[in-house]
Amino acid sequence: MLHASWIAWVVLGGASIAALFDLATRRIPNWLIVTVLAAALIYHGGLGAADLLRSLGAAALVLIAGTYAHARHWLGGGDVKLAAAVAAVFSLPELVSFLLYAFVSGGVLALAAIALASRHDLAARGKSFALNLVTGTLQLPSGGSGAIPYAVAIACGAALVECSYAFPFLRLTS
Repeated sequence: MLHASWIAWVVLGGASIAALFDLATRRIPNWLIVTVLAAALIYHGGLGAADLLRSLGAAALVLIAGTYAHARHWLGGGDVKLAAAVAAVFSLPELVSFLLYAFVSGGVLALAAIALASRHDLAARGKSFALNLVTGTLQLPSGGSGAIPYAVAIACGAALVECSYAFPFLRLTS
């Protein structure tokens, strides 16, 4: 199902802005999430009650699973709310494609973060070793928080699903 151009702009724009906020502040504004969710409900409400119910069901499924992930400290609360709002845009069955693309994007993001942290850690250990040689003191490198800005992965998942409408080889569901 091809989306109307305005809802594609809202979901891609909203998710991209959320990713920028997440990268800069590690927070996602609630007004942005509410905007994406409201647009999803307006869009699907215009297509009929059954479509609106599928949209709400997709958002509820992601919110429930995301709340579990948040309770385990796997995802931030803003990430969970953003994923639920984006899920409402894609509804069922595109929800499966969105989640798979977001998970894969999150994995790539995590691997990049590990690689950067390892590089930083290696540089810090080298500096620490040099300081130990010069001063004779023990200097341990400081580590990062380890938090991944998952809104980036959510935005990538949304972009890939939207691209799959134009490029059928990207379709994960039929």
